[in-house]
Amino acid sequence: MHARSGGKLEVMGLMQGKIDGDTMIVMDSFALPVEGTETRVNAQVEAYEYMVSYLELIGQAGRLENAIGWYHSHPGYGCWLSGIDVGTQMLNQQYQEPWLAVVVRVIHISSCLNHTPDRRLIAM
Repeated sequence: MHARSGGKLEVMGLMQGKIDGDTMIVMDSFALPVEGTETRVNAQVEAYEYMVSYLELIGQAGRLENAIGWYHSHPGYGCWLSGIDVGTQMLNQQYQEPWLAVVVRVIHISSCLNHTPDRRLIAM
């Protein structure tokens, strides 16, 4: 849902969860207050401060999940890590390993569907 809320602008968030053996289990996520453009997310100091405060508060509330990765959207283009994304991932992995990176491609359903003459929906 968060990725859709950005429309044509990229959004970014943090994933929380746990590691069980060689499996990363994502249990929750939260949006980060970032400036998005159509091709980039600019995480400023405020976003990192928000992230640290959020994680401290959920710890105080008794939540046991840790931050295990980040996500962001690529609205209108594919799911791949750009050069900037790879740099961000490498920086994060210096502080925590393993660290998961996910790119979400937002597809607007209305542009992928059409109606037949008898009003049935069909995929384009």
